[in-house]
Amino acid sequence: MNTITTSFSNKITDYQTGFTGFATLLIAIGLGRFGYPPLIPGLVEAKWFSVEQADYIGAANLTGYILGSLMGTRLNRIVPSITLIRIMLFSVILSFVLCAFPLDFGLYFLIRLLAGLAGGVIMVITAPTIFKYTAADKKGLVGGLIFSGYIICL
Repeated sequence: MNTITTSFSNKITDYQTGFTGFATLLIAIGLGRFGYPPLIPGLVEAKWFSVEQADYIGAANLTGYILGSLMGTRLNRIVPSITLIRIMLFSVILSFVLCAFPLDFGLYFLIRLLAGLAGGVIMVITAPTIFKYTAADKKGLVGGLIFSGYIICL
């Protein structure tokens, strides 16, 4: 098993590196992109939004995800990878927490747009960032862990 050494002199295994990527994508895609659709029936039933408004918010989420996917590499040229991932993860989590409150339609729309954008950015830059810290002969293992989560079964 290959290890990498961080600036803190800790050794991180390939399995830990792969799991980090898996957890990051789980938050970005699970909460940032697909966390909203299960909320729709509850939002409509609680009369926070009409069915049409809830659908528009879902469309904003998808639009943000597409924009984030397109902008990820460009943003990464300005902001270092790890910092960008941290900012986007915080944005996704904050947006999910804010969705627990009855907010104005426009604000909710913007929150889900930003959640989608953050999720798209994370999806595009996570694997390449992790591969920077992975030995060439272990990239297949780590990539499999990132995208399949197989580490959970180990």
